[in-house]
Amino acid sequence: IIIGICSIMKDAASDKTMIVLLIASVVLIILNEIMEEEKAIAWTDGFGIFLAVAVVVLVQTVNEYQKEKQFQKLNQSAESEKIVLCKRRGIIGNLNPGELVVGDVLKIESGKTIPVDGLLIVGKEVMADESSMTGESHELKKATLLECVNRIEQLTKEKEIISEMNVHTIPSPVPVSYTHLTLPTKAQVQISVGAGSLKN
Repeated sequence: IIIGICSIMKDAASDKTMIVLLIASVVLIILNEIMEEEKAIAWTDGFGIFLAVAVVVLVQTVNEYQKEKQFQKLNQSAESEKIVLCKRRGIIGNLNPGELVVGDVLKIESGKTIPVDGLLIVGKEVMADESSMTGESHELKKATLLECVNRIEQLTKEKEIISEMNVHTIPSPVPVSYTHLTLPTKAQVQISVGAGSLKN
């Protein structure tokens, strides 16, 4: 912390205006000591300039330090938002998306960004907002692979024309990375990370 503050203070004092004022204060002190008759107070004008510079540098240092702390907090908050609850080989823990591997099972809450493409293995009444990736303005249905197959078979038995089936009539089992899910209150879904889906 002390090193960081000293670095900020150094940057503030390195400003050209501050340097010029510091030089002016030294010159003024020297000239007044030479020319003024009252030596005891000859230094006060120059010292006043020096003091003003010190106050400005101190204020700038405090402001910059506070901004730096706020920036760090925002970074930490952003990083924590990326952390996902993951089950790997029977062990549950929190992982960064960059640490995910094929076969991991993720538990995703409503509104959370999906870090990777995967396969929905547990979830009911799941809708996905994929507008950021596909431009699709409407939320799309998501369901497990078995539910999707059953839906296709149902529509086929009802003699629904395959060409007329679309993403709104048949749900998809694949949540797309960097999109958001909308779930019932307090619900979670489980997504299995698939091969070729990992993104840095």
